[in-house]
Amino acid sequence: MNCTGLSQNAILDRLKESGCRITAPRKALVASLAESHTPQSVIELHAAANKRIGTPTDPEPVNLVTAYRFVNLLETQGLARRIDFAQGYARYEPTHPDDAHHHHHIVCDQCGKVEPFDDCDVDELSARIEARSGFVVMRHQLELYGKCADCSREP
Repeated sequence: MNCTGLSQNAILDRLKESGCRITAPRKALVASLAESHTPQSVIELHAAANKRIGTPTDPEPVNLVTAYRFVNLLETQGLARRIDFAQGYARYEPTHPDDAHHHHHIVCDQCGKVEPFDDCDVDELSARIEARSGFVVMRHQLELYGKCADCSREP
């Protein structure tokens, strides 16, 4: 179960509906994305997918280029959301079936750990901005950066 997004079956069904081939590497990548509790880099998804493959029924490993192309396809299809935490690479998470649902992230500057959180007061701020400026806020993204509990304990 992931933190917010579409399930593995929902992603695979939408890919099939759009005419995409569902191969063993693609299934493994979708499973890795859908079961993750935090946004994952393509490298992390690739490694997790390869742990799933290599059994007698799925002998071929996932190619890294395939992983990059497929994650791009998922983003283009609206099945994965790209997030940039200014770490030098993007991370991905499944999109949520309810477009109105959103969550945000806390990011550790020291170890790179990322955790989602749902507590959001930005809607109130958006309403004030709209009232003052007439600018209509359509969406927002909020990431908080600092030190995670583990890194804060280190001397």
